[in-house]
Amino acid sequence: MSYECVAPLIDEYMDLENMSLAEFHEFFATFGSLPGRGLALMLKDTFDSPKWGQISSDVRNKNNRNQEEAKKNQYREVEAEYEMLSLTIGDFVYDEDMWMVYTTTSNHMTPYVKFFTTLDRTHRARVRFADGSITMTEGRGDVRIMTKEGKTKTIKDVLYVPAINRNVLSVYHLTSIGYSVIMEGNKRFKFTIKDQNGKLFGETNLNDKGYFYLRFQVIEGNLTS
Repeated sequence: MSYECVAPLIDEYMDLENMSLAEFHEFFATFGSLPGRGLALMLKDTFDSPKWGQISSDVRNKNNRNQEEAKKNQYREVEAEYEMLSLTIGDFVYDEDMWMVYTTTSNHMTPYVKFFTTLDRTHRARVRFADGSITMTEGRGDVRIMTKEGKTKTIKDVLYVPAINRNVLSVYHLTSIGYSVIMEGNKRFKFTIKDQNGKLFGETNLNDKGYFYLRFQVIEGNLTS
């Protein structure tokens, strides 16, 4: 998005005198750049060198090897952290078929276990919100949807997050797998999303609070909580 459009957007959409701090943040979260950083695990050494006194070098070497293996196992267990940094301004009811399109969320998410056709319940990780609070995922899997054109598509690697109250599509996640997400429009903006083959995935709606969303019919799996 060109910086040249920032001034008219501010002039058109922002009432600075009456705008709250949360609304100010939401405006720039919606129209800002996509998150540029990748999620990474910070690994650190937590083991001291073995101090066993007068033991043989063979036993010492064995202990060292055991510690190295323990470190590797510990690193495998370090939890990834995802982000959902969008704010909700005022009261808003999210329908089950609504998928909010966010530029400030790292991954696709849903609170509905019934949506999944596959679900790896061993995938547990932290999800951090804009206010600094944290919840846990309870799995990751695939969700099949039907577009308004009647096409069946699979949304892969969706996080199961029971604590949230909406379905989320991540612009960052979509673009990372080759989808194109283009914002267009004059006074009423929309996202046009196309898959890796250039086929239309969806065009967003914009509600009266300025949130972008898609509506999908989910082809529910047989999973239960």
